[in-house]
Amino acid sequence: MNHGGWRYVAASVVGTSHVKMGGTCQDANDCQVYQLPSGEKVLVATVADGAGSAACGGEGAIRACSVLVGLVNDHLSSGNTVEQITAESAKFWISVIQSALGKEAESVSRDRRDFACTLLVCCPGNTFT
Repeated sequence: MNHGGWRYVAASVVGTSHVKMGGTCQDANDCQVYQLPSGEKVLVATVADGAGSAACGGEGAIRACSVLVGLVNDHLSSGNTVEQITAESAKFWISVIQSALGKEAESVSRDRRDFACTLLVCCPGNTFT
């Protein structure tokens, strides 16, 4: 995709060990380009991988990416900058994501650990106008 100076490609494929065991893809990604009030554009890219031991790790990865992109969007839409993302805001976001995964788990009578995943975000501070 190409959005105002930013280009990205995202894909997820089933890993070889999952293929051998008849499993599904547990990877997820979400990429968005946001326009700040100043007119600058910021890329937000997330990737996640469901924990292999988690029964619903793939679903957790999808939900975690979605929630994190939404949190960054809220941060930027409030007039904040990428540079204003702090360790404290990241800790808060982690708790929000954990809560969202907990609610998802409750809705299907599972434990939150069943939705365990790793999660990464890239939100470059240099922007394009």
